[in-house]
Amino acid sequence: DYGFANYSYYMPEKVELSQVRVRGGVEEFVTPLCEMGGVLLTKGNAVGLTSVSTVEKEVQAPVQKGQKIGELCYQKDGKTIFTLPILAQKDVPKMTFGAFLKKLLMIYLTGEK
Repeated sequence: DYGFANYSYYMPEKVELSQVRVRGGVEEFVTPLCEMGGVLLTKGNAVGLTSVSTVEKEVQAPVQKGQKIGELCYQKDGKTIFTLPILAQKDVPKMTFGAFLKKLLMIYLTGEK
């Protein structure tokens, strides 16, 4: 039972991530998603873990669902223990002339964006 004696399962807490601006897209923002999964660590390594997220401030359209837009690193004493990808939650197509006219018409008729 070497594995049970020397390793433990660590499930990180959910991290709140702010929306990422999409340049030239049909939508102005895309929501980042970090699928939290557990990881197997040597015992005692989970104590004192800190998370550092690096998410792009802006991405260029088109954005594909599942496209990597950052990463979430878990570190201990300045050393990276494991990394999780931060992905785009949905597709954001590139703005076209037709989509722009439709958006402009909706703003004019309803006053909403």
